[in-house]
Amino acid sequence: MISVGYYPIDNKIYLVLNKKEYQGNTYVFLANEMDSADVMVRKVENDNILKMLDNKEELINVLSLFIK
Repeated sequence: MISVGYYPIDNKIYLVLNKKEYQGNTYVFLANEMDSADVMVRKVENDNILKMLDNKEELINVLSLFIK
């Protein structure tokens, strides 16, 4: 059996497609289960709480990890 991680956000289910560690933080690449074009990157904090990234620079640095 495959275990799939997910987060409910705004009454939608976002599947965890990838997870990366970067500079002491954990980041997840998420996609809406009903709309694969609806994607986002979030930072995981205490107790699996998702936070938006702090700025565009952080987003660019983290996105490059998921593209490699």
